[in-house]
Amino acid sequence: MKNLIWNYGPIAFGIVCCGGAIWEHAHGFSYLTDRDAVYGNLYSAVFSWSAIQTGFLFAAFGYLAGGTSKFIEFIEGTQLMFATMGYVRRATYLGFLLTFVTLPLMVFSPNLTTAPTWLAYTISIWFGLFIWSLLAFLRVAYIFGHVANRASRSN
Repeated sequence: MKNLIWNYGPIAFGIVCCGGAIWEHAHGFSYLTDRDAVYGNLYSAVFSWSAIQTGFLFAAFGYLAGGTSKFIEFIEGTQLMFATMGYVRRATYLGFLLTFVTLPLMVFSPNLTTAPTWLAYTISIWFGLFIWSLLAFLRVAYIFGHVANRASRSN
């Protein structure tokens, strides 16, 4: 069960959040608007986060792919390394996708309370993508913390 949650938790939670956003989009968007939320700031924050996240993931990928510590050499070619590199690759792709999908939202900054239904659904999907990307990144950061800790002890 733990492996199932570990492997599919980020996408499953992203889908659940997307579904919840689609289901409650009218209430959620009006709630934000009633509190004077600035949607442009939200889009800008997600864009900045995804760009920083992608940079970290590139660094983690470089460390794992080109690492010369005894621990990295020990796990190279194992199922653990294969799975970890897959997590890093997926999280990097998600970060790139989220960055590029967020760009038009920053430029046009649609007001969601007056937006057509299709745009509300699109923003809900974007929100699900953000959650998926964030959780995929956190999974990699967690693994990388353990790998870096073990690698520093093995030198």
